[in-house]
Amino acid sequence: MSSEAIQIRILNTLTRLHLYAIVNDGGITCRHYPYKLVVEKGYGVWIEDVDGNVFMDCYSGIAVCSMGHCHPEIVEAITKQTQTLIHMCGASYYNRHMSQLAKKLDELVPIKSPTRAYFATSGAEAVETALKLAMYHTKRQRFISFIDSYHGQSLGTLSLTAMNKNDQVGYMRKVLDVVHIPYPKKLHSPFGNVTDDESASRATIN
Repeated sequence: MSSEAIQIRILNTLTRLHLYAIVNDGGITCRHYPYKLVVEKGYGVWIEDVDGNVFMDCYSGIAVCSMGHCHPEIVEAITKQTQTLIHMCGASYYNRHMSQLAKKLDELVPIKSPTRAYFATSGAEAVETALKLAMYHTKRQRFISFIDSYHGQSLGTLSLTAMNKNDQVGYMRKVLDVVHIPYPKKLHSPFGNVTDDESASRATIN
């Protein structure tokens, strides 16, 4: 390895912390600090801010850009679509692309066919739909969620989210009746006498 240090900036989207890693002959030195990122552009796994600093986006825009930023084929498909139709309300009208995508998902998902697809505009909306389906189907009103989990920032999903206590500050009550429990894993288990994942699972259940 060259004696010249290689500097890698890694963005943690959820915690809004900037991991700064310096790689050289002496090994790797890392440190975290808050960074108010103003994004200018992205390419592949990299994003660049207005000052020209380059970061590795390990969250892919929080799982939105799993194919990388500005993938040429995706850019071409988006550009082509905007030349014919930009938007239509799928809740009120039909569109052949939506039905084709639903059919393709039915072929891919590990669920017995036929399935039904619901197209949401955000992860929170998808979780809210799952909550509504669960309540409608089971006629039950209580939910279990894990401590340190993230499900969204809408009022319903915020009842499940338990990653940051600041997310809950200022709201008088939760919309849903939720019990938060620790993950059934040995790592970071709050229970005593936990020796492996199995004993951690029993402790969580009990």
